[in-house]
Amino acid sequence: MMTRITCVLLITAVFVTLAANVSPAQPKWFGGLKAGVNVAQFRGDAVAPWVARPDLYLAGSVGNSLAGFVGGAFVRRQFTDRFALQLEGLYSQKGGDGTVYGIWEIEYPSNVVYNADINGQLSVRLDYVEFPLLAAFTLPSSDRVGLTVLLGPSVGYNTRAEARLEGEARVRLPDGSDRVDTFDERIPIHGKINRWEVAGVIGAALEFEMSQSTVLLDVRYTFGVTSIDKGNKDVYNHVLSITIGFMAPFQK
Repeated sequence: MMTRITCVLLITAVFVTLAANVSPAQPKWFGGLKAGVNVAQFRGDAVAPWVARPDLYLAGSVGNSLAGFVGGAFVRRQFTDRFALQLEGLYSQKGGDGTVYGIWEIEYPSNVVYNADINGQLSVRLDYVEFPLLAAFTLPSSDRVGLTVLLGPSVGYNTRAEARLEGEARVRLPDGSDRVDTFDERIPIHGKINRWEVAGVIGAALEFEMSQSTVLLDVRYTFGVTSIDKGNKDVYNHVLSITIGFMAPFQK
């Protein structure tokens, strides 16, 4: 974890140092809106045990990516022609998806408990309100199109934690036949997830200047610095985000 934090702080310090050597411009405030898509996945330890309970044992990988929404507002303080600080408030959907297997103790109407072999799909949805604080370093470019590198920390608060488990449960009955039942369960997992998350952000934005505003195409990678697991597991959110938005100056 310390390596991740050190990496974010070191790269941010490099950009700030470079920006300090650029000639100052008239300070300006900008505000804007953005929206787009997240492609998220979990890295680290297994998350299938989040939905386990006394009658249900699960194992398997939930490392596939899951798409979600990301969007919100931001303000930018331009200090020089090349350097600014950008504070954002975003609603961000994260999570992961994968194939799981295990054993489920199922009681049939005859009051007999059977161990059912289950195979299914587990999707985990985690929604956050996030506040990235980013150093924005604009590279030399044409008058109408700019490329801005974004880097810095982000703090997020979890607002939703839910898993969906769906698949088949197969039981071998005493007469030698198989009984197959399908299931589709939504399972709250708030008790397994830390409320707060710290992450690092690195990305870039193409900025197209219009007559009254600027259109932005933002691509960034957000990697968890703190584990989201409430226990002793190391589980991190990793998210690729693509957004489009606009910004306009508060003052001209």
